[in-house]
Amino acid sequence: MKSLSIITSILITLVVLLSLTACSEDEGDMIFDEIVAQVSDGETTDESIEVLEEPKSANNDDEIPPSATSDLSEILTILTDEIDTHLPYLAERFMSEHPNVQIEIERLGFFAHSQDISHQIALTTRLLADPPDIFNTAYFVFEKFAMDAVFVDLNEFIDGSSGIDRSNYFDNILRGAEIDGSLYHLPMMVDMDTILPNKRLFESISKSTANMRAITLDEYLAFYLMAVDANPDESLLVANNFNIMHIFKFEQVYDIEAGVVNANTPKMQELLTLAHSIPTGRLVQFTPSYVAELFSGNFGANSQVMDFYFDPTVNFMYDSHSGLLFPHVFFLQDHPDMQFGTPMHRMPNTGEVRFRSTISPAILRESPNRDLAWEFTRFAMEYPNAIVTTLGRDYLQQHAFPVNKTMFESHLFYYLNTAMSTLIWTESLDKDVVAPKREEMVAYAIYRYTELVQMLTTEVRYNQATLNSIIYPDIYLFITDRQDVYQTLANIQNRLEIYIAE
Repeated sequence: MKSLSIITSILITLVVLLSLTACSEDEGDMIFDEIVAQVSDGETTDESIEVLEEPKSANNDDEIPPSATSDLSEILTILTDEIDTHLPYLAERFMSEHPNVQIEIERLGFFAHSQDISHQIALTTRLLADPPDIFNTAYFVFEKFAMDAVFVDLNEFIDGSSGIDRSNYFDNILRGAEIDGSLYHLPMMVDMDTILPNKRLFESISKSTANMRAITLDEYLAFYLMAVDANPDESLLVANNFNIMHIFKFEQVYDIEAGVVNANTPKMQELLTLAHSIPTGRLVQFTPSYVAELFSGNFGANSQVMDFYFDPTVNFMYDSHSGLLFPHVFFLQDHPDMQFGTPMHRMPNTGEVRFRSTISPAILRESPNRDLAWEFTRFAMEYPNAIVTTLGRDYLQQHAFPVNKTMFESHLFYYLNTAMSTLIWTESLDKDVVAPKREEMVAYAIYRYTELVQMLTTEVRYNQATLNSIIYPDIYLFITDRQDVYQTLANIQNRLEIYIAE
């Protein structure tokens, strides 16, 4: 038996439980102030900016000969995260085509700039004081920030004389990333919040998953509660990573532009009370400062993963599913032991179908090389080939979806064929049965992923730093039973009102 292992990562966290046994009226404020003070002490140092090993050279048949007629020159600076291999690879391709252009890549610590307010302030200060030409805004949500004062509206370039043809892209994603009609960053690779439904548990509540493409937060929880009632002898979970903070990711409790906070409402009281009564996922750890959601390792098609997806005793309603992490699911639906259905969107009750950009360059307004920055950005958007075929496992965007339709098809065709081969190698599928249907099954999976991508309407707007620094301190008191739901939401309402008014 052959097997193809897939890169997995385990997030290791240290869980430190507070040993307090009583809580005074001011304890919520004291803990909040203590956490904020700890956050505020953090500084972005040069140590958080590292140079990643340069991407491997392309295969000989992928080399682009230098263009003798290119008149582009100058130095272009790109600020991105420390694990990005997408933009650096395309920078190499661009410089091969324009030998007089030099592109310098500067690195930020991965996620460090998006997790707490102090790092966001430090990064914002850097962008204003020493702006690069291009900044990869992936995983970063700006709040209380004049976007038009820092970034260029890219719609002016896209629809200008040197623009791109929107019909060649998933324009719903470009529109979904706009803020008040302006596009301040260009999503090139995106991920989406999808889940795999447990077919056995859905059948137990007389619900078919065959035609489900999306599920709201209310449905997500209601179906779980129905399954609990229908299976009284089982201890069921919503999902391995479900926790109370998911409520705040789906219920937007504040709007900075409108100056509105809706945290302390009967609806939120009901949702928090319900979420607190539901068992937390096995892969979740609550620390005094944030919630850690560990990775399950259910990636790829090795025998351990197959055992998991074929296990009829799996006791959670949904398996968290992101992007192309488990494309094999489409090839396994006819297997009699397959426990999970195909991906569906999990969305807020407002009906938005959300995505998160994983590569999203923005051009700085103060860049002295704005035209050259657009030339590179357009080149990166128009690049048609599946980069994964060149960088292989070094390509860290392999589970995301290209917005360029040509690259999308190339990327998915390569990745899905690889997934099919993996299943055959691990003997999870009978190759004599599958081989004649291989082309048909891959084509169907591409169709279904295309369908999911075309449903996307809105980029994720919640700010993880705000959740960690302003909302979570009171949630931590609530889940440790030192504060009731009414005081918790009253405190959060007050803190958010102060935050918006500052």
